[in-house]
Amino acid sequence: MTRNEKAILLTAVSLWLGLFTAGILENTTNYRNLITYHDWLAPNASDSDKQLAPKSPPTRLDRAIAWPIVLVAYSVPNLLYLCILASVMGAFLRRTGDSISAGPIANTLYRSALAGFLLYLSFMAGLVTIASANEFVAPNQDTYIRRAPVLSVICFMLAYEPKLLELLLERLRRFSQSTISSAERSGRADSKDKDSTS
Repeated sequence: MTRNEKAILLTAVSLWLGLFTAGILENTTNYRNLITYHDWLAPNASDSDKQLAPKSPPTRLDRAIAWPIVLVAYSVPNLLYLCILASVMGAFLRRTGDSISAGPIANTLYRSALAGFLLYLSFMAGLVTIASANEFVAPNQDTYIRRAPVLSVICFMLAYEPKLLELLLERLRRFSQSTISSAERSGRADSKDKDSTS
């Protein structure tokens, strides 16, 4: 492993620890309220929403401070960063023990980052399907502490063992094909019902 590769790996580990700590410690609700201040005061906002709004309109400086904190500590983008960083670390571990993947480091990093991004998207798609909107609007540290390490371990393993990534891609392909097929069958059944009633 070259000096640059060691520096990239150390940076990835440090960033992962820093982001994980920020996700655990920082409740971003107040910062998100500063960013969405006008939405809280919309005419159709409920009285409880208006009570949660900041007491005075935020200044540009307030919003400028709130955005980076939300982008770093809010669980939705934070989990994406953790997935990508864990994938990069898994790819580095694979490179240290595998002479086959000793090609350009950039290819390894891109592939592993995309694997992490794919897993993140898969997780979010599943979460949107089975969870309530409250999971995104008001996530708590308890669920974050359970999700972040699990996602990170899976991303690490996807980058370390590319066969797992191929398996995931194959399952996603089959799932999307079956979903499309069932939607087409449902559409045909609906059109037959309409034809028979007319």
